Amino acid sequence: MSGFWQGLDRRARTGLIAGVAVIVVALGIGTWWLARGEYQTLFSNLSSEDMGVMVAELDRMKVPYRIADDGHALLVDKDAVLKTRIKLMARPLPLHGAVGFELFNNADFGMTEFAQKVNYQRALQGEITRTILSLDEIESARVHLATPEEGLFKRTDARGKASVTLTIKQGRTLSSEQVSGIQRLVAAGVTGINVQDVTIVDQHGIALTRATRAAGGASGGNDTLDMKRDMETYLTRKVDAVLRQALGEGEALASVDVTLDMQDSQITTEDVTTQPGKPGESGAGVLVREREVIQEGNTPLASRVGDNGTGASSQRESEYQVGKRVERRTQSAGTLRKVDAVVITRKPLDAAAMAGLRDAVSAAVGAVPGRGDTVVVQSFDVSTKASSGASAVADVPGASTSERALAAPATSAHVIQWLGIVLGAVVALAVLIWAFTSFGRRPVAAQPERLTGPQRDAAMLKLRHWMRDTTPVEQVKGERS
Repeated sequence: MSGFWQGLDRRARTGLIAGVAVIVVALGIGTWWLARGEYQTLFSNLSSEDMGVMVAELDRMKVPYRIADDGHALLVDKDAVLKTRIKLMARPLPLHGAVGFELFNNADFGMTEFAQKVNYQRALQGEITRTILSLDEIESARVHLATPEEGLFKRTDARGKASVTLTIKQGRTLSSEQVSGIQRLVAAGVTGINVQDVTIVDQHGIALTRATRAAGGASGGNDTLDMKRDMETYLTRKVDAVLRQALGEGEALASVDVTLDMQDSQITTEDVTTQPGKPGESGAGVLVREREVIQEGNTPLASRVGDNGTGASSQRESEYQVGKRVERRTQSAGTLRKVDAVVITRKPLDAAAMAGLRDAVSAAVGAVPGRGDTVVVQSFDVSTKASSGASAVADVPGASTSERALAAPATSAHVIQWLGIVLGAVVALAVLIWAFTSFGRRPVAAQPERLTGPQRDAAMLKLRHWMRDTTPVEQVKGERS
């Protein structure tokens, strides 16, 4: 090894040292990359307030973390994700600015009654807020309670009221049933508040709760649109379930339009009921009374013997009674009058499959041909590559690009790490080969040109002449000088 090192000149040694240094650095970087651990999402889509609370708690727990997604996501080591999440959820953190009944964990016994009432209202608002945030469609919520003052010498008929402000996730909506459920939830959690006294608005200030419609009156425009939208959504979901089972996920699109009768109506029908008559005869009433009167004439007895009593007369009276049937039918607003459904399939279908699919969709929406309902099924041969990618994005409404990247499978992260290591090793090997080929080669002396025949003969004559010459070397040097 020492002989090899001694045989290298300065440039070759410099290149060898540089190549070894590059390899060592590349190996060190690869080892650090593997040993640093893989980070996964602990919480995402956090607000600035929640991010500050989480970061302070992680610093207190001495858990290493990273901030991603422009300050809206927290990453921790993948082996500590579940453990850290459970610990954080077990702590009474004031997320979304809401505090619950943990306010009374360290209550001051010297607190005034007014301060206790204020804390109780804050705690109640915070607990209701946390319950509302458990819904998938809700991103944030604020609850305000206005309760009337009560006291020993105070009697008031004022009712409490509540207002709820909701921030709905992007791409999500709340149905009328969900809004009504939130109203009932708030009313049931606070004493003295009725359902109609709870007002709910979204982040744009649009009221999600509607005023109660007066009995017997026509529905307003908002109620009409809400009922129409709810009915269409319900029927569209039924059709989608049928198409998903029949054709597969994402192989068909469905749209349903309904026409509703938004007028309240009451129909009264009155009929006369009779007793069924004999075949071929019309029905008659029920016999309730019958009377027969026989009246004899004033003919003498001698003359009456010969005429067989024909002077007598009779009269019969029959009284019949018929029944009456009264039917009252009330039709509420929102009665379905017509259904129109259209289905578009991504792959072409034959006539039999098209007819079967049309019958299935008709049964799903309850189409009645006599009512004028229509069901249209069309097929288009389109590429599903772009649509499948779009549907994959639409499956997570409200998720940002960074959040989807953070939620990617762990296998992709491993692949990226190994690709980085392999690339570093290839670069180091290329540098080392370049160093050996460029600086490791010793300079080769230029080879003299070969002599021609005459030149070789002249050289031989000079050599023989030099060999026969016996003059001392010192004398030759003196002559040359």
